[in-house]
Amino acid sequence: MSAEARQTLVDSGHLIFQDEHDDTADPTQRADFLDPRYTNTNLIAFTAALIAKGYHVEITAVNRDHSDDSALGYHCHHNGFAWDGWPLTGPIPGEYLDQSDPVFARFLGDATSCAFYLKTGLAGEAATPENFAAAGAAVFHDDGADHVHFEVNG
Repeated sequence: MSAEARQTLVDSGHLIFQDEHDDTADPTQRADFLDPRYTNTNLIAFTAALIAKGYHVEITAVNRDHSDDSALGYHCHHNGFAWDGWPLTGPIPGEYLDQSDPVFARFLGDATSCAFYLKTGLAGEAATPENFAAAGAAVFHDDGADHVHFEVNG
């Protein structure tokens, strides 16, 4: 994935980087998306395919702002193969889609058909029976606060 393609993705208006709206956070999320040392090309391609379906996502953790999860395997945040986030109702930060909204379930299902998709983790309020069903066979119960975790292969 070229530097231009990465820049187009982060400038698309479909990704909101939570750390840019949190005065206590180190703003690394956008930088991680732009830097192939922190995000694998397949994660960028997956994310581009997902937002091409019209979704807006608030990114809550990428690589450097996530704990070192490399003990969980190769396809992790630490190795650039995963991000955490939450779908939004549109391009405004903090306007989160309700986890019981049918669009939330469609978002999870649509992710499974994107390039390089590997698995989904659901945590907190996202971990409903309906969302587990919508996410398909490659879903797991993730730890932590409310979020959706996506992992890609590579």
